[in-house]
Amino acid sequence: METQVLIQEIQKKHQITLKPDDPVFVAVTLNDLLLSHYLEKFQAMLEAQNKLVVSDGIERLNQASAMGSEMINRSLEALSQTLDENAFKLANEHQLKINGKNPQYKVWQEIISSIDWGVYIITACIFFVLGIIFKTFFPN
Repeated sequence: METQVLIQEIQKKHQITLKPDDPVFVAVTLNDLLLSHYLEKFQAMLEAQNKLVVSDGIERLNQASAMGSEMINRSLEALSQTLDENAFKLANEHQLKINGKNPQYKVWQEIISSIDWGVYIITACIFFVLGIIFKTFFPN
């Protein structure tokens, strides 16, 4: 605050008139200087802490992104393996159907295998879309 403003406030509240060269203003100036000094130190410490927090946050985000990518890759590998196994199983079932003599068995097996393939394709599409979404939000 300006000295004149302080003099006016003291006059209003305490009915005491001070002069700008009053020794009390030495204490006010000293307090102001000390406060400014420690405020600068505090702001420097706060900025250093903010940088540390941001750096830590970025590191954690990168770790989460790597973990998410790893999870998606493992899921896609497992899905691929499952699809390969089921494709082999389906081929064997079709071979049995071709060699089988019961027409009703063939119809039900075709329906079931069609549903299985639909589920496999939908699951693969869902994992593919999730992979794209995750890689969009957490690029390496």
